Amino acid sequence: MTSYQQFLDKEKTYAVFGVSLKKKKFGNLILEHLINSGFSAYGINPSGTGRKEVYGSPESLPERADAAVVVTSPSNTEEVLRQCRESDINDIWFQTGSVNAEQLKTLEESSINAYYGRCLLLYLPSAKFPHNLHRAILRLFSKL
Repeated sequence: MTSYQQFLDKEKTYAVFGVSLKKKKFGNLILEHLINSGFSAYGINPSGTGRKEVYGSPESLPERADAAVVVTSPSNTEEVLRQCRESDINDIWFQTGSVNAEQLKTLEESSINAYYGRCLLLYLPSAKFPHNLHRAILRLFSKL
């Protein structure tokens, strides 16, 4: 696993896998907060959601994605990883619950820069309560 802070870079374009029709789902929240925090980001959902910033695959994005955020179930992670490999995306954040232990072991042995174990919303300034409270506690104890 690589340092969490290295993942976020305003020069990168992000593909968020797992954007949903349900507005309050984490994939939607992460996409919204990436955009609101000034990052270039697009949602990925094979069936689309009818939103202008959501596409069926990384290949259909209007610009190349440099990094990905995975907010899917582990059963969909293999397909996401295949799409990332085909699109040459090597920086991948796995939201809690999106990857299982076996997949993590495989990732550790690969050339992918895998980020996992923390919620990405902790690092996005536009994310408010409860993420800002959790962020403050982690900073207080020098864990962020």
